[in-house]
Amino acid sequence: MAPDKAYRGEPVWVLWVDQDYRVAALGTPSGAWAVVLVRPGKGRGDLLAAAREVLDFNGYDLSRIGG
Repeated sequence: MAPDKAYRGEPVWVLWVDQDYRVAALGTPSGAWAVVLVRPGKGRGDLLAAAREVLDFNGYDLSRIGG
């Protein structure tokens, strides 16, 4: 997918991923969209918390993200 078509015309940034690529935090530059991606069966609580902390630190609205 072309970067200008990623999410409503915005690129999607990979903001954080753990060292074993089990959990990742992604978001748009405007902050309009963010998600925490988890590999099936790999969602340890500390990694999910770390991903959410990264999003929070970068100004994303955590109330719009499940969990």
